[in-house]
Amino acid sequence: MTVTADTVAAEEKVFQIAARVRELIEQGVTDSDTIAETVLPEILSSTSPFDILFPMIRSHVEVTRRALVRAMENQAWMDREDTGESSPPAPSNPAMRGRPDFSGLLNAMVTIRVKGQPTREVPWGKMTVQDHKDRIEMLETIIAGNFQTVLKHQEAIRIIQADGVSCLEQCYF
Repeated sequence: MTVTADTVAAEEKVFQIAARVRELIEQGVTDSDTIAETVLPEILSSTSPFDILFPMIRSHVEVTRRALVRAMENQAWMDREDTGESSPPAPSNPAMRGRPDFSGLLNAMVTIRVKGQPTREVPWGKMTVQDHKDRIEMLETIIAGNFQTVLKHQEAIRIIQADGVSCLEQCYF
């Protein structure tokens, strides 16, 4: 992706929107529709549609692309484990026999986000050992954050059960 002044401005606008949403929530506005109805006119009065839509569309592209890559990654490993008639033919390179069939990933025009300043996108088949390590580091950060969230939910369950109530709110009111 080429970073332009428009791209930077669009991302800045997304941060402003997020800050305004957070402000409304902190003011006690809890209904999502009310927040959207408040923020949308404020945004449209001072922002071009590009500034609003570009980051959202780009984010959707990234999520969609990642889902496609994940499916191809899963297929590569599944094909290796598949012993039925639908198994792919043995690779022409004998060194690849018994390994995942990455041909789908190598032929697809897909990239993987890897850690860096800024985060960069590398075609799957051109990822180096360092790129794979950087990707692992990114994923480990996500896993660690998700694990912390799991621990918080487990603690909430413990509190609810210890107090003999049906939800966390009942422990405090």
